[in-house]
Amino acid sequence: VRRPLESIVFDKASFSYEGSTEKAINEVDLEIQAGEFVGVVGSSGAGKSTLVDLLVDLYRPTLGSISMNGITSEEAHADSWRSMFSMVSQNDLVLHDTVRNNMLFAKEDATDEQIIRAAKLARAHDFICQLDEGYDTKLGDLGFKLSGGQLQRIAMARAILRDTPVLIFDEATSALDSITEQEIVDQLERFRRGKTVISIAHRLSTLKKADRIFVLQQGRVFEEGTHQELLDKGGIYSYMWVAQTQIE
Repeated sequence: VRRPLESIVFDKASFSYEGSTEKAINEVDLEIQAGEFVGVVGSSGAGKSTLVDLLVDLYRPTLGSISMNGITSEEAHADSWRSMFSMVSQNDLVLHDTVRNNMLFAKEDATDEQIIRAAKLARAHDFICQLDEGYDTKLGDLGFKLSGGQLQRIAMARAILRDTPVLIFDEATSALDSITEQEIVDQLERFRRGKTVISIAHRLSTLKKADRIFVLQQGRVFEEGTHQELLDKGGIYSYMWVAQTQIE
């Protein structure tokens, strides 16, 4: 894998979990260009998280391939491949240590200025400053001193601090209220310049500015386009959008 990133390509990639006869990912063809903001949506079990797990090399495709800059995950050294990604998931690990050391877990030589900048982008700085000892506050076992939303914002700040070419959000804002979520999305608009962002999102409103959105169903890409293009198609995405906006 060469830096900087040029492209990510799924070439008829398929994957089945051990012991299963069903394909969690089924002949997926897609290409992501460097600097794109890409959304991935679909119902539960559609294959969204599996797609990302394959991308970051937690699993290898059963058939087909995934490549970056023309080099497949099979050919690349695992550490080199994974160094291209920062990932924020629903259940990120928070260490039983200070806020600062939790951040430094992503980048050991980060300065205080870099840590604070990342925290501000993740909308975490203000609540961190209100903790008893600020950035030197110990979070407790599994971060029990913080709310789910606060933990997610620290995890996001840590990913931002790692400063990799590709930033992946796997339902990363699920514990946030819609206002805070939108604030983070707006902040990331500034941060993501020159970076590739892949967002698995439940709230479709966070993908309005995405360059492209892939709609997965039964492990396949059923639709692809911008938010408006997919609404105009009147297909799966449009149905999901209408269902969400009616609930809200």
